[in-house]
Amino acid sequence: MGNLLSYNTSFGWADNAIDRNNQISNLHEAVISARDYGDNLYIHPNFFTNGSESQALFLKVWSNYDNFRAVYPWIKEPEYQLLFSILNFFRPAPNNSLSLQALLQNTGVTNNAWFGIESYCPEYLVHDNPTWYAFHRLFVSRFTLEQRRQNFEYFDFFYEAELTLPRNQIQKLIDEGHVHNSITRIDPALIAHEQIHIHFNDNENCALNIDGTWKHEVAGFRIPEAGCIQLTEWGFKLPQEYYQL
Repeated sequence: MGNLLSYNTSFGWADNAIDRNNQISNLHEAVISARDYGDNLYIHPNFFTNGSESQALFLKVWSNYDNFRAVYPWIKEPEYQLLFSILNFFRPAPNNSLSLQALLQNTGVTNNAWFGIESYCPEYLVHDNPTWYAFHRLFVSRFTLEQRRQNFEYFDFFYEAELTLPRNQIQKLIDEGHVHNSITRIDPALIAHEQIHIHFNDNENCALNIDGTWKHEVAGFRIPEAGCIQLTEWGFKLPQEYYQL
């Protein structure tokens, strides 16, 4: 679960000619995804401050369709209705949180981002389903092995395995003996449908793909805990049974 705070600037549309129908639809899809997953959607305390661009926009929205279209002629009826109702999914920010840091301090939740129409944002902005998914994917990618075990369903749903270091750098660490001796080498994907994979010191060429599936499973072999921790730090996913508490 995460916290998403409305990014007021993204609702200040100085250029009336820009067609934002797709952006409105994309944001609405992200709102639904966030709501269904259990994320908290918050309205910034200054969203309706007198004279603010975000207040001005929604005063136009809440007048009526014809009035809004007179200012933004590109708007379509379905997207207008989405924009009209979108703030119904939001609630006031706790303790008038004005920033993501304040949101962290007031909720204790470390996974926080801005939420709004696609636009430039100096911090991370969720504006459609891909950016919403990436918001959670980035968060779970930082989990330790223990955190992955404690939050397995969440981790498993969003995580996409990828190396945290270049493969040749990992191989150098292996060759120089800086990793657990259960790990012998890391191989690239050389043919279609093959993945980056790690080999173990078991004399039977046991190998694990980066997505946690076995490339070559050997009955009775188990990756030592120290090896599991190392693979997690490199971005590997482990077989599901390694996350069972």
